[in-house]
Amino acid sequence: MLSTTIGVKETEIMFERPSTRTTWLPLGLAIVALVVLNLGLYTRLSSQPEPLRFNFPYTENFSALSVDEYELFGGDWEIRDETLVQLSTSGYDLMSFVPIDIPPEQNYTYESSLRYLGGIMGGGLIFNAQQITSRQKSQMLRFNVDNGVMWLIYGYFGDDSNFVGQGSAALDIPLGDPNWHRLRVKLTVRTLCAVYR
Repeated sequence: MLSTTIGVKETEIMFERPSTRTTWLPLGLAIVALVVLNLGLYTRLSSQPEPLRFNFPYTENFSALSVDEYELFGGDWEIRDETLVQLSTSGYDLMSFVPIDIPPEQNYTYESSLRYLGGIMGGGLIFNAQQITSRQKSQMLRFNVDNGVMWLIYGYFGDDSNFVGQGSAALDIPLGDPNWHRLRVKLTVRTLCAVYR
């Protein structure tokens, strides 16, 4: 019988203790980055505070109201002599609207008096707005001049915010007429009625 012995050499390996700079600093920075990302997403995706909303019945004589209380979509608006005035004399569909929460099943009538002051003759009502940050899916009834004839046109704003006309009626109003004209919209769950006086 033969006996063999193999010698094993012991090797000692020394591991360096990780320093704060190489371990805790990157870990701390990663945690801070995650917290900042989480806060950013939370504030971006959380519900925003509700802007001022008006309720029914609503009337306004523009004696104490600020333009800032309306939602504005273009143009330069000002309150003068208890009247809401559009100062921009060019452009179309320059709007301001009253943010009123209206349940879908609510019938209502919306009425306003308008007067031509200068520039492109127009003006009208925007109503049934689905959101306060965009005119998409809202409806509009307004005056429009085409080939020297005053028309009352109606339609809605599509998903791309472009106006889609649905109909019109010629009016016997001379161009540049400075008189007050009243527009009224009556809405029910199924119908829309527009009245001009």
